Amino acid sequence: MALQFDIAYAKLGHRHGIGVFNVPTDAVTSGFCDKTVSNITLSFYGGTFDLTLSFQMVDGGRFFHLSSVDLHYVEVPGIFPQTETPNAKRSASNVTLDMFRASSGKSYRCSEDRDFVLTTSVTLHTRLVHVQAFGVNKGQFSTAQDCGMRSSNNELVAVVTGGSLGGVIIIAIVTYFVCTRGRRTTRDGYTAIN
Repeated sequence: MALQFDIAYAKLGHRHGIGVFNVPTDAVTSGFCDKTVSNITLSFYGGTFDLTLSFQMVDGGRFFHLSSVDLHYVEVPGIFPQTETPNAKRSASNVTLDMFRASSGKSYRCSEDRDFVLTTSVTLHTRLVHVQAFGVNKGQFSTAQDCGMRSSNNELVAVVTGGSLGGVIIIAIVTYFVCTRGRRTTRDGYTAIN
């Protein structure tokens, strides 16, 4: 997957800035996996940045999902220009996530660009995600469960709802014209008294 972070920070002169960085492909990885919890730590930029993604089995082992993101970083001036606190150690985490959900025995795949707000100052952008936290056999992903499955169902509901609403509006307009025309016809049959 491709990961990018946007982090709000304080700049000199009481201004605000956004530090933007990508997780590089040459990040050093470590982690562990057991039956219900799995995590991977990516260390990059000379060890000044560490990102831990923790996955968990849920619903009695029927699904897995990304449950927490923990980021430790240094406010290096190259990423955080004019920072008030150069080289200060920072951290951001969210332990209440429900991202990248897939059925047990499957992998999660999403080709769409997605944005996730992790904290008030940290946003995670993802692209081309394909993960499987449990049950990987011979280094190969299991059948993928695409993120578009949920959105296509939502789109179908939106189309059906929109079509139904359109039909109701057309019926209301036709009824209005029929009733209005009927009143005119009745009035036309009378003679005005002067």
